[in-house]
Amino acid sequence: MFCNFLSCGMKKNHVIKGEKQTLATMHHITQTTTATTMLLLAVVLMVPWQITEGVENLLLNPSFEDTPAGTWNTKGFRAEQYADDKLDGRYSLRCSERKKKLVGPSQYTTGLRMGSGYELRAYVKLLNDNPDKLWQQLKAVVRFDFTVKVEGNTLRPISGIETAQGAYIIAWRAFVRSEQGWVLLTGNINAPMLPFSGAELAIRGPDEGIDFLLDNVTLYEIPERSDWLTASHAMIDEHRKSDINLRVTVPAGVNPADVDVQLELKNHLFGFGSKVEDKLLYRKKTQHFRDMFFNLFNWATIGSFKWRFDKSRDLYSPDFSNAEEALDVLNEHGIKVRAHSIVWGVQKNIPDKVVATPPEELPRLLKFHTEYMVNLTRGKVEHWDVQNEFLHGHWYEETMKDPHVSENIFKMARPLDPKVKLYLNDFTAVNSGANTEDFHDMGVRFIKANTGIQGLGVQGHVKEFIKPTSTMIWRRLDRLAETGLEIFLTEFDIGWRDDVVRADWFEDAMRAYFAHPGLSGVILWGFWKDWQTYQDKYLVYGKDMKFAEQGQRFVCLTQKEWTTRKTFNLRDPIPPSVRGFRGDYEVIIRKRGIPVQRETFTLGKETTVVDIRVTDSNVPIAVQDKHDYVPQCISHRDQKSVGTVNSSLSQSAEFTCSDRMSPTSGSFNGAEVSVTCEAGEIMTSCSSFHAGHSSGTRRGERITVEDGVVTCTAIKGTGSPEGVRASARCCRASELKCDYRQAGPSSPMDGAMAESTCPPGHMPLGCSIFNQYSVLEGAFPNQDMTSCLAQSGPPLSEDPALKSGAVSYAACCSKPGLQCRQVASSQQPIRGVINVTCPLGDVMTGCNVMGEEGGLAGAHIDTDQSSGVSHCRAFVGNDLPDGEAKVSAVAICCNSSSS
Repeated sequence: MFCNFLSCGMKKNHVIKGEKQTLATMHHITQTTTATTMLLLAVVLMVPWQITEGVENLLLNPSFEDTPAGTWNTKGFRAEQYADDKLDGRYSLRCSERKKKLVGPSQYTTGLRMGSGYELRAYVKLLNDNPDKLWQQLKAVVRFDFTVKVEGNTLRPISGIETAQGAYIIAWRAFVRSEQGWVLLTGNINAPMLPFSGAELAIRGPDEGIDFLLDNVTLYEIPERSDWLTASHAMIDEHRKSDINLRVTVPAGVNPADVDVQLELKNHLFGFGSKVEDKLLYRKKTQHFRDMFFNLFNWATIGSFKWRFDKSRDLYSPDFSNAEEALDVLNEHGIKVRAHSIVWGVQKNIPDKVVATPPEELPRLLKFHTEYMVNLTRGKVEHWDVQNEFLHGHWYEETMKDPHVSENIFKMARPLDPKVKLYLNDFTAVNSGANTEDFHDMGVRFIKANTGIQGLGVQGHVKEFIKPTSTMIWRRLDRLAETGLEIFLTEFDIGWRDDVVRADWFEDAMRAYFAHPGLSGVILWGFWKDWQTYQDKYLVYGKDMKFAEQGQRFVCLTQKEWTTRKTFNLRDPIPPSVRGFRGDYEVIIRKRGIPVQRETFTLGKETTVVDIRVTDSNVPIAVQDKHDYVPQCISHRDQKSVGTVNSSLSQSAEFTCSDRMSPTSGSFNGAEVSVTCEAGEIMTSCSSFHAGHSSGTRRGERITVEDGVVTCTAIKGTGSPEGVRASARCCRASELKCDYRQAGPSSPMDGAMAESTCPPGHMPLGCSIFNQYSVLEGAFPNQDMTSCLAQSGPPLSEDPALKSGAVSYAACCSKPGLQCRQVASSQQPIRGVINVTCPLGDVMTGCNVMGEEGGLAGAHIDTDQSSGVSHCRAFVGNDLPDGEAKVSAVAICCNSSSS
């Protein structure tokens, strides 16, 4: 029977200082002069990740000062307090008489929260070794008791005697021997995004018959930083951009006003790539795939260089012709390549003919294989994964009884190709933190052994139900970056049954990866569902390769938000400095719109001065643009209902609507003012406008629902002394029901949209938009009347901290016989007020303003009391030059009849 800190009547413990733990660990290391100890010493002599003193330990009796009974489960082995060897206090826990590998102490806790990050630190000391093995492995697992089951795309509560459990490794340590003394077992995870009642932490790993001591076990929460998105924008600006000083000279006789200078990033310095099936690159029927691949990616991984893909029966006459042919195609198209992998130490992934090789023959075979593979790709690949998943499989070392096998393979490979970078590749080091510390230490060990290692490849497969968070991603990358080695995320994928949720997680992870200065690239583990091992981790699907939500996010990030495209007409001075994403650039000179000259340059980490001398030539040149697979970036992120209202008090099937207006807000930035409907009315629309109709710097509006009351709130922005007003359309009709939906924010760039989708059988009767930094181009329903779209405008500032996308709100309503349509005015290049009315017989339920240049002063419904005619009035602010703003008033017009 387990207990938590409440039922046991004990207080939570606190994590002791990291410095004290380090000293205690180092003090207990047994110094020997054996080759094995020298090999492994770097694993033990580490600098632990910083711990904040005083954080709450979620575990009870962590140093075993009280007997383990009642706090720790010790079933299946002998557990006793041990005074002769400990790190802190009077005792450690001695675990002996273990009959199974998976037996060890465990503790149940109800202190974990869904989605939060948690770190474990525990000290373990092996008391004996297995003479048949070089090393033992230590492992800590957290088993969650889920309260729901996943069935298809739905969650079902667990009832009766059903159980649903999920085990997640929180810490893993390879290469452990008793001579090391006390070893720190540390790692971290994000708790799964699936409801659970509690979780059990268990220390596992050593073989049966291996006794060990355990002390100072701490499990504590690492909160997600609330400003991660703003921080990522700033980090991306700092670490992925540099300044361009563009200097252009024009010859005499050429009118500068006739000359446009178009600056465009053509290829990122950062690696965006995917694993590719070799057959898809040279089959005649896969041209569409090739075109898309070369458009989307600048890196590729060829996995068929792995030993098990050798088509020959003779180990000394290999045949990797499929991989070679794919490599030639990728080289021809300028795609950088990772070759994967020379050896893989997990036995089930080693060819049977290699496993059957006598141990005494293995050194010769490994030497031949290493030399053959590196010479085969010499000068053609950027990276070689020399050893894959060494932390998780040591078959070659254990079979040959030589702890230096993998190090020697690196040393053999290094002189064969001076261009290629040699990598260790492994998993659970960034997508989760189970192996981060061990991977760091292994990288350091390979550096000290002069192996020629240059990079760490972290696979990035995300386990089911785990949401990646920037806080944990950055924490793990920080640790790996301390090695000084290049880091690539080599096998990234995220799976989740809901397409939008998966895309949200994918986008957030991509932003975190791109922001961190220690990472040089992200390789997806495939992107086409038809050739994807895991069917819920794709970017595109179907024979025509349609983009899923996740794929749209990838394109909008890598080719739209994270790109640089600027055009300057030489009638005006070019800015002295342009901030651009690092990579390869093309400059196109156009005279009276015709391209006549091309220049190229590469932007690295330092400011680049680019001198362009416009020539006298007027001869047109060919310009090839990338295919735009996602012309409009529409995000459905964080799609949710903010509340529902079931019906009004009206007995009539027909609509009767009124306008409710708030007072004017204060004049300070962020000032808010709200309005609600009267009892018995249902809000079908929420809009806002500047009180004087002269400024276009409002933040928009927000819909909230609390205790059945719907509130429309208007929020003022910067740059105007005018306050704002909130306007609600409040209607009565029998059987009218509304679900208020929210989605966003969109990408923080001009023209990006967020779409809030209505449930089946509902239509948007009103649309609203909000943006934190007053960059609004309007909100409107889609043509099918199934959703609301909110469009973001151009950022107000180059400051990356002042970037935000648009949030969409939709009043999604249903009623028998309800029919609605969008009615918009023509786009009018005027400043002032624009009107639109509904057709005769329709009732206006919503009103918005739409303009692609922004600067909109807002909109509201104004009903003429004498005629009863409602007008949707849209206002253009004075912020835009007169005659340039093409603006529309957009009304939603509905009618219903009794069913």
